[in-house]
Amino acid sequence: MPDQNESELAIALAKSTAASPLAPSLDTNLLLSYPDEANRQLLAFLQREENADLLKGKRIAILSTDGVEEVELTIPLNKLRAMGATVDVVSPESSDIPPLGIIMPASRSSHIMTIRFIEPAGWHPVDVWLSDADPLSYDAVIIPGGAWNPDLLRGNPQVLKFIKDMDRARKLICAICHGPQVLISAGLVSGKKATSWPLMLIDLENAGAELVDDPVVIDDRLVTSRGPLDLPHFVDAIANRIADSD
Repeated sequence: MPDQNESELAIALAKSTAASPLAPSLDTNLLLSYPDEANRQLLAFLQREENADLLKGKRIAILSTDGVEEVELTIPLNKLRAMGATVDVVSPESSDIPPLGIIMPASRSSHIMTIRFIEPAGWHPVDVWLSDADPLSYDAVIIPGGAWNPDLLRGNPQVLKFIKDMDRARKLICAICHGPQVLISAGLVSGKKATSWPLMLIDLENAGAELVDDPVVIDDRLVTSRGPLDLPHFVDAIANRIADSD
């Protein structure tokens, strides 16, 4: 339970943020400055200098599409690149979305839309289209959260084939927040220890996973985490598993 000073600071921080968004939004400044231990760990993690040779020669795919939670994409991307890995944002093309009358903006020909909770955050460039990506060329795949991102990914047969091919090749499979929904659809969680965003734990349980409420859960080649505040544990677990695989 925070003391009175911490509570007053939290209220002051909330009032000092930018003008109210049009939709509920994840305020990154507040996330990093809130006086709680997990928030402090996240800030320290972002400020930490990395060993640029730790993952030299390693390749990682971040499999994502529109509606991906921004920090769950950009923090692993930037941190793992800082450790020397080649990290590709891999995404299905917009033409893979079912024709439901959805009109895609021109930016979608080269980027995906990121979000902060449910507010659009911006456009992030795609490095490799899924149709051009070779799953066997990567040492690990990461599936970020954001409620829309995994929902779109899990309904794409090409996405599920990519994940299954990596699993058969005994590559590292990682997911955070709502990302484990894709692993459920790929049939990879039954009998495995795993975690996720609290609201979808029942989905993991129904799919046969053994639930563990920890910042990061590792079961053989499966790595899962609960949400943005667990990113330091999630990224370090991925980096250490890849580095130790030599």
